Amino acid sequence: MADKWKGKIAVITGSSSGIGFATFQQFIKNGIITIGLDINIEKTIEYINQEEISNGFAYECDISNENSVAKIFSEIKNKFSFIHILINNAGIGRKAEVLDDDEESLRNMNLVIDTNFRGLLHCTRQSFKLMSASNDYGLIININSITGHLVPFTSFSMNVYSPTKFAGRALTESIRHELFRNGNKKIRIGNISPGLVESNFAASSKYFDELEQHSFSDVPLLKPIEIAKCIMFILSTPYEVNINDIIIRSTGEQF
Repeated sequence: MADKWKGKIAVITGSSSGIGFATFQQFIKNGIITIGLDINIEKTIEYINQEEISNGFAYECDISNENSVAKIFSEIKNKFSFIHILINNAGIGRKAEVLDDDEESLRNMNLVIDTNFRGLLHCTRQSFKLMSASNDYGLIININSITGHLVPFTSFSMNVYSPTKFAGRALTESIRHELFRNGNKKIRIGNISPGLVESNFAASSKYFDELEQHSFSDVPLLKPIEIAKCIMFILSTPYEVNINDIIIRSTGEQF
């Protein structure tokens, strides 16, 4: 990565696991001042303390809650004044059927929508204000999913998980249009859409149990570091290059 981002300030949501944690580590190693947000922030804090990191910070934040997002970004503003990079990585799934006539399914689906779509929306809005305040170059990368390009037919329901990823891609493009219309040439936005990634997403989501046990047990999974390196590649591109969407799969994945 070019030194142009060294000393700049980044926010990563979902920083305590999987892609978010791998990206947090990469940013720290490359001299980026990195702020991790997570509803369970302990792993990020442990990493900062164990490695005695001076350019890493961690805040507990529930991105599904608009008030929680506003509160944390207010604290970030007070401490750092502005930011330059946002990695919208946090996301969840919940096991539910759209046609189930029960309150638990409805609660689960609303939580997925609140986290995967509304959380992305509110974090982006708050980050844009802090990027604009820097009067410098900015970059927003949304970690999406291959299921935001197609709805795979599986033995279990994707319910609203896949639709939230489609919506995330559409929102990214809508924001790109807004930036263009407003004459903003310093802030870029794009997606990375990974296939299946080796992480604790399934355990934390309590969702893809069936996926792990049956559907894709023989498929080689991407490692979180591979997505983190893809993020580093985007950071290495010239300011005038806007990468809109990258699809990355493991060799042999059927989707």
